[in-house]
Amino acid sequence: MAHLPIVEESQASGDVARVFEDFKSLKGTPFVPNFFKTLALAPNVAQGTWRVYRDVGHLGSVPRAIKEMIFVAVSRARNCEYCEAAHLALCKLYGVDPKMRELLTQDLDALEPARTREIVKFGVKAATDPRSLTDQDYARLRQNGLNESDIVEVIGMAAFSAYATIIADATKIEVDPGFKEMLK
Repeated sequence: MAHLPIVEESQASGDVARVFEDFKSLKGTPFVPNFFKTLALAPNVAQGTWRVYRDVGHLGSVPRAIKEMIFVAVSRARNCEYCEAAHLALCKLYGVDPKMRELLTQDLDALEPARTREIVKFGVKAATDPRSLTDQDYARLRQNGLNESDIVEVIGMAAFSAYATIIADATKIEVDPGFKEMLK
């Protein structure tokens, strides 16, 4: 059971209502997830979190689908049930095939193509043990065509994923029925 109540869409106003509408519009979902409904209890946190997720998760040259794949793998590595389910659903929405979604939670070493595998594995390492990143980890990304800007995007997505898992786990957010439906 969640530790905090949620702010329903019908109760949202001002900046929170804008965050809710922006989320639905950008992500293409008919609902606002419980994650943002919980953050809406502190409008400044909801707005700040949305801005980071919107900008890091959607802008730049690393494809959105790969960024969501990083989010799933980080969520699995950090044992965050809410974020894993939510971002698996968003991966599906972005066209990530069922086998790839399964591998994100079962066997990262089997991900193909190699470029995607290296990006996702780097993201997990950045989110779970950033001090262990080596020159070889960076070299593998460069060998797969990533430049410095791309690498910073991957690190940013990994960091945001860790942040979100902390919020979801600390508040015990319940997985949205809408995400469960999307995963059927």
